[in-house]
Amino acid sequence: MRYALDAPQDWPGDLVVPLYRAGPYRQVDVTINGRPTGRFLLDTGANRPVIDTGRANGLGLPDVGGGTTTGIAGQKQTRFRQAEAIGLRADAHPETPFVLETAGARMIAMNLRGLGGPSGLVHSGIVCFRTLMAVPFTFNARANTLTLHRPEDFRPPDLNNPSVTRVRLRRFHGLPVVDAALKDENGTPVPIRLILDTGMNTAMSVPIGVLRASPGIAAVPVSGTGVSRGVGGSLRSTNTWARSTRVFDLELRNLPVAFEPMPDAIDSADGLPQGRLGMAVLAHFELTFDARRNWLYARYLGSPDEPLASGR
Repeated sequence: MRYALDAPQDWPGDLVVPLYRAGPYRQVDVTINGRPTGRFLLDTGANRPVIDTGRANGLGLPDVGGGTTTGIAGQKQTRFRQAEAIGLRADAHPETPFVLETAGARMIAMNLRGLGGPSGLVHSGIVCFRTLMAVPFTFNARANTLTLHRPEDFRPPDLNNPSVTRVRLRRFHGLPVVDAALKDENGTPVPIRLILDTGMNTAMSVPIGVLRASPGIAAVPVSGTGVSRGVGGSLRSTNTWARSTRVFDLELRNLPVAFEPMPDAIDSADGLPQGRLGMAVLAHFELTFDARRNWLYARYLGSPDEPLASGR
């Protein structure tokens, strides 16, 4: 059975796509032009679909020109390939085998072999947030499911559940963003914005300028350096722990944080510093995105005494 992402009124109900663990990431089976194309990284921190150059060549996808893409390490020249249809496969669900297809799109073609880092993970491509945001959808890393909701039947999570919070969902160049704040040693909040990035394996990254302006947001002195990787390349980061982070109406204490020299194109939004919240945090939540109404529902999946969340 094939269903069109842009015609959810024809769906029999919500469609559940299985996800597959790949280290800290989640992948989904993808078809391009009706042909199985391997497992793609599910990356809400990407605003364009991506296909590995080798896969694009094997499918004979036409080159439709070049352009510039912006990632964590700055801008990079890329080539685009045209796909007639991109599909998310649920054949692994014997009860409801289907392919959920979206209309053709230009895909960034690039070598993805280094994106998995030292672990050597292989991604055949990237499924981006813009592909999914046409309908409400729920990402649950613990259950390994991506649920796409039929809009006319969609009911948001129950806010009477103490594990559920609703926050304003903002968008920045097509990416999902939420308001947050870091607190210094005096409890003074430092407002920031955070891109929700399921393609980032660590907890949080913040522009280095925030640490320089408010060194008290670090729980301990800077403890080391690391490398962050993304579509735009890689960069060195300064690593420590954030004393207190307010996000999803929860107070998260001592989160690992990488302070990075982010490119000007993404390090601020509406005058606020902008960082990223990655899988080390997002995997603790069931996240329901309702982009049409600009709401995000976050259901905490842990117990109240887990160290990740310290209260409302």
